Amino acid sequence: MTLDRIIPKSASSGSGNLWDLGSIATLVRGLAENYLLMVWLCVQTEIEALWKYRITALTIVDNRSRYRMTAEVEGQPEPADFVAAQQGPADKLSAMPLFQALEPRRQREILKGDKLPFIQDDVIASLGMDQASFRRFYRYLSAFVHTGTISFFRMEDHGRGNGEHNAYEERAMIAFMEFTVLVIRNAVADIEGIHAPHS
Repeated sequence: MTLDRIIPKSASSGSGNLWDLGSIATLVRGLAENYLLMVWLCVQTEIEALWKYRITALTIVDNRSRYRMTAEVEGQPEPADFVAAQQGPADKLSAMPLFQALEPRRQREILKGDKLPFIQDDVIASLGMDQASFRRFYRYLSAFVHTGTISFFRMEDHGRGNGEHNAYEERAMIAFMEFTVLVIRNAVADIEGIHAPHS
């Protein structure tokens, strides 16, 4: 919905459309990230034991993220509170055969909760997408999300950065929307597959 509202509808200088590549790139990359997480957590988990393992691992990541945010914004929280919040999911995870089958190093990484418990490239590969192309495009989007040099170097050369129509952003936004359509089509097909009646 947001993309539909803010994507420029006309290249006319008098249209009042705002040409802001950074905002569009941020939304498109967020959509791609959420799609990969949805596939990992909701589509590839037909076996209940696998879903329980993944949601528990993700709970540990969520607890760690909240601990960090609270510590940075409100000061150091009570360590005991965080330890207690993590202990329950950690105990559940440790009792799961899927977790026990992992190498000790990987087990420690997941229990720490510093990173998402899945590798994006593995999910991309499972979708049958061109992994190299996806990665290149994702890296380009990330340059705008993280204010990499690609996002602001050569702005004057490209005639961009003032909110007005320019050829560079027009080409980039067309590519962004094509990528968005690909992601949404895949997501819709996946969701329909989840809800399709099983014989």
